Amino acid sequence: MTDDPTITSSLPLGPYRVLDLAEGGFNWCGKALGDMGADVIKIEPPDGSPTRDRGPFHKDRVSRDTSLFWNAYCVNKRSITLDIETSEGQEMFRNLARQADIVIESFAPGYMAGLRLGYDDLSSDNPGLILTSITPFGQTGPYAHYNATDMIAWSMGGMQYICGDADRPPARITFPQAELNAGGQALAGTMAAFWHRQQTGVGQHVDVSMQVAVVWTTMNATPFPPLNGVNLERDGAFHSRGQLSVRQVFKCEDGFVTLLSANATVQKMLDWMLEEGALPDWLLGFDVLSLDRVAMATGSDPEGVEIFHKIQTLEEQFVQNKSKMELYERALSHR
Repeated sequence: MTDDPTITSSLPLGPYRVLDLAEGGFNWCGKALGDMGADVIKIEPPDGSPTRDRGPFHKDRVSRDTSLFWNAYCVNKRSITLDIETSEGQEMFRNLARQADIVIESFAPGYMAGLRLGYDDLSSDNPGLILTSITPFGQTGPYAHYNATDMIAWSMGGMQYICGDADRPPARITFPQAELNAGGQALAGTMAAFWHRQQTGVGQHVDVSMQVAVVWTTMNATPFPPLNGVNLERDGAFHSRGQLSVRQVFKCEDGFVTLLSANATVQKMLDWMLEEGALPDWLLGFDVLSLDRVAMATGSDPEGVEIFHKIQTLEEQFVQNKSKMELYERALSHR
């Protein structure tokens, strides 16, 4: 725990200090710890973090100071530069780690230990230290020393199989979801180790695999084979829920939008149609909340499925003449 008197945050992690050496979407872990009040110190190499080079950039002005990605995930961190590959830098890092509670890193397995900055080295001086290591495939196992891009982890974790259109090869989500999910799993593991430390005073080495983090995202797909006898397949702009196929991506006036198609949000869309005189008579007074999604998904309410698909067709026609900003502002004002 830091003894810095300037850190007076009343948030849960206010008295605690984090050293963050992670890169890319793994920065989300440190960002979330900072949101909970921790004093997060971003440790960058002498020429700056490579994450600063990630787009998109503010007003498309490419520079290391205008990366929206960097600012989104490092917004609440202090920053220093330190060359941990030099003996002087290593000693400075050890001194920082003696005063820290959590260290986050995303180097290849064995890299930190090779610099005598691994968990055994750091915990010998600070037994309560938590070291969270995020890698593509974890610290051990047959793939431990393999490199991987976000798309490789997304594929090997299984989620890419159900992303994209049925008549085309699988697609990845444009934003680095595998990295960010690994950052989220790193946060969960770090907080579990933190709770353990609060009970015992002893830290732990948290091993996070990006591939395993992606596996967790497939939980929406795993129940369908045993419960419904079907596998989820790629369905493009739709999201299959058993025998119910729900459109989620709609064409609007200036592009495309994703609209949550839960019953409550669909009802709000119908209310908007009513305000503008675009609601057909057969839907006047209809309560979308009366539709049983489970019954529709399992095939026991075919009439409900037919009604829902008719409503989605109306939604599709309605939003074609709305801009993305109109839809965004309406959503904010009618939450």
